[in-house]
Amino acid sequence: MGLAGVQVRYDYYTGKYNTLGGELYALKRDYQGAGVFNPKKLRELPVASLESLIDLLANFGFPEVTEEFLAGMKAELPEVVRNAKQPFDYSEMEGVAEYDAALVLASRNRTAAAAPAVAAAASAAPAPAPAAAAAPVRMPTFNAWEDGPMEAALRIWEWWWVRVWKVSVFKYCPLALRLVALVQTSSARIKRFFSQLNIILETTGYKASEKTVEARLFMLVNEAQYGH
Repeated sequence: MGLAGVQVRYDYYTGKYNTLGGELYALKRDYQGAGVFNPKKLRELPVASLESLIDLLANFGFPEVTEEFLAGMKAELPEVVRNAKQPFDYSEMEGVAEYDAALVLASRNRTAAAAPAVAAAASAAPAPAPAAAAAPVRMPTFNAWEDGPMEAALRIWEWWWVRVWKVSVFKYCPLALRLVALVQTSSARIKRFFSQLNIILETTGYKASEKTVEARLFMLVNEAQYGH
């Protein structure tokens, strides 16, 4: 029974994302191709793999991205890779010092929080009563900036601006990056959806049936989008 339930979801995902003609097939390929702008991939992947990523950018459907345009990106690739392999200090970028300082503080806090638990387990002695907790500090939720999608995207953009953008030899890659950046996904629609759902639940109560909540949600969304 468990296998059958998983299979249904796997087939749904495969049909949407991994099947040619699937609703989100092209979108997935788009964002795979956008990986060619990541300096880490530029340093580590072979040229043939990077050229394959460039070809995937055609899925975005930009009129500017013609076969000639893709060929121009590939011609610029060796120099882009050379730039990517040069030393670069991301911590010197404008506006990242506060984020990096918060990462260090978060790491220290995790180490300090784990130390009493480790000592207590080693001695098997009852743990002392905890001291009053300090006010929580808002900090990054990742162990490194590379793990945070938004922070990583910001620093990749800045890398291109500082190291590549002003180099006159590049014509196609900077334009392709600007086009891709314009279609970055946003959570705004999802947030609006949950806002409408919250209004319904506060009005009807949390014991309303699933079908009732669904019907009311459709009515609100349709009214907001189509005016009826």
